[in-house]
Amino acid sequence: MSDVERSFYQALNEYLADGFALAKQQGGKAQALGFVMTIFQKIAASSFAAVHRTLRRRLIALTVQEGLMHDANLDIEARDETFSEAHEQIRMEWGLGGDRMDDLEIDRILNDLKRRLLKKMDEEQLALASDTFSEELETAAAEDAAMSAVAYALPEERMRIKQLLQLFPTIRETKVEKLLGALSVLWEQNPKERVVIFATYLGTVEMLGEEIEKTGSSPD
Repeated sequence: MSDVERSFYQALNEYLADGFALAKQQGGKAQALGFVMTIFQKIAASSFAAVHRTLRRRLIALTVQEGLMHDANLDIEARDETFSEAHEQIRMEWGLGGDRMDDLEIDRILNDLKRRLLKKMDEEQLALASDTFSEELETAAAEDAAMSAVAYALPEERMRIKQLLQLFPTIRETKVEKLLGALSVLWEQNPKERVVIFATYLGTVEMLGEEIEKTGSSPD
């Protein structure tokens, strides 16, 4: 693990530890926050790319949740400002531009998030998503669960996630570098060799696909 990876991992562990501590201290419904932290812990074990993707999307959901709270309190100015921030976060996350069709798609995603967050996710659903022995489909839904369960949040969690994202390593992950090195050797020996790589979380799958394509050494 490189120094920048270690710094990010340490900050991530502090974030998770604070979440677990708060859940234990408050008990009851706050236990759901512990489930969210467990989900993050498992996603981080898959890859930094996967946890980075989930952190970005949880940040969007937390921003939308704050906008809904302002709306409930009839604070129209704060609501509009917060939803505007969420609008731009969605634009960046989904890679959308600035034309009318893109704005309509952003509005659709934002409205869908509002509906999902208003329905909320109960503790039983979170426990299922974080269960090590859950079925593959339920495990794959863990990223979505960590995003949706924003009724259970740390104090100033939006700010903490932004700080974590600033620490995210921009260099290729060490274990990915080793994997690509092994694949390169394999394909040098046999360019037609097919390889199956198993990964649970979508963030890891997307990252590996992009990194393998960048090397230009994958089989035809």
